[in-house]
Amino acid sequence: MDAELEKTLDLTHKEEAIFNVLKSTLQYPASTEARSQKLVDDIIFFCTSADEPPFWEIWPAVLALGSCIQPGHEWQATLIQSIRIIRQLDDSVARGPGVCPHREHPIFLDPHHPPETDMLESWKNLNSFLARLPGDDSIFFICLELGQLGGALEVPLAESDSHLRTEWITHCGSRIFKAVASKDSPENTIPDPGPLSGDIPKQSVERWEFWKKRLIQIAGEYPTTARRIQQALDAMKEAELEKREAELEKKEI
Repeated sequence: MDAELEKTLDLTHKEEAIFNVLKSTLQYPASTEARSQKLVDDIIFFCTSADEPPFWEIWPAVLALGSCIQPGHEWQATLIQSIRIIRQLDDSVARGPGVCPHREHPIFLDPHHPPETDMLESWKNLNSFLARLPGDDSIFFICLELGQLGGALEVPLAESDSHLRTEWITHCGSRIFKAVASKDSPENTIPDPGPLSGDIPKQSVERWEFWKKRLIQIAGEYPTTARRIQQALDAMKEAELEKREAELEKKEI
């Protein structure tokens, strides 16, 4: 499985230069651990090589790199591991404001009408990369997660797209459950439900339960999606268990 690191990207000159350095590190014949650490060194270098850290140049390059690598590819794991290391060293670096792209990016394409071009693959890749980023509970990501799930489960989809965004549940189930099934998140961060969900309140346990029913339905209609959907359902059960345990701990206190 080859990542498409040679395709044309919509980057500025400086962003492209950063992208090329990070790409070269990923392609270097070394262990995953060595390449992850080198990526960390590269990103920290770019962050500290200017008086004002150029987040707006670094993160578009990182996002572009994530959009080029297919889910499950070794390079995706390497890149995510580097972000995890950076967050342990300095969380402000890994959460730079540039994580919200300053221009249109494939992640923000209409989830109801994804393109039938190479952009669709970039969109899938980037969703997978962002879903795996560790510990990102910003409003931006909550809104993104819920919007992608709504686009996946609350509108009719073709078989090829039916599990497109289940990775958000698999990797972020607890955070999503907390946002949609409780009042801990501002309501204006919760996207409105899609047409299949009827009059279910947008911030409710009912919406969460509707997603589970839809996943089971999709798995029955498209057996090739069953394994991936079961992973999402398992993550949902784990999220519910974590919430119940947290509530019990509060009562005991």
